[in-house]
Amino acid sequence: MNKILMNKVIINKDTIVTKINANKICVSKNVNVVFNIDKYSFDNIIIDIEENSNVIINKKYNEKDINENIVINLNGINSSIKYNFSTIVTNNQKYTIVINHNNKNTNSYITNHGVVLNDSKLIFEVNSIVKKGNILCNINQDSKIITMGRNNSIIKPNLFIDEYNVNAKHSAIIGKFNEEEIFYLKTKGLSEKQALDLLINGFIEGPMRR
Repeated sequence: MNKILMNKVIINKDTIVTKINANKICVSKNVNVVFNIDKYSFDNIIIDIEENSNVIINKKYNEKDINENIVINLNGINSSIKYNFSTIVTNNQKYTIVINHNNKNTNSYITNHGVVLNDSKLIFEVNSIVKKGNILCNINQDSKIITMGRNNSIIKPNLFIDEYNVNAKHSAIIGKFNEEEIFYLKTKGLSEKQALDLLINGFIEGPMRR
């Protein structure tokens, strides 16, 4: 069974989690865990993932001011994290994620999507760390921000890698919706607001379908 020790949760069987009541999560060996989170509840959390365990985080926010920090430790061989996050920003938000590849054959797939309304500000900072000797790791960062007003947003895709035998890549895109897409939807009878709402919904739901 899953044990709660003070503010630490130990997960030792396959499970789906929809609510977080701790700031440290320990995933035991040979476990598959899915987090489905739709409210701001992940701040200052450390996630330890052990050998042959897989964690998927599907997280979607529609909040105001947020400054969230997450540390993910891939401690065991063949451990992996798949992090899918989307947010709609109406004020100022910052998300900092640190992924420590602490062993060989560890895998991280980090996807962040944000839609920034008005002149709000969004910051994604993703730090992937691989120390020398931790070979055959796979690191993938994909961060995209759509701005609906003045661009105040920032993406910091950081790869701190001290090992040659790894596969690492990142992408960071900040921009607006394609005017041709908006025009095409309007030719199908949608108003500009309806077209934008459709594009926003598709962009926000995109990471959840990966």
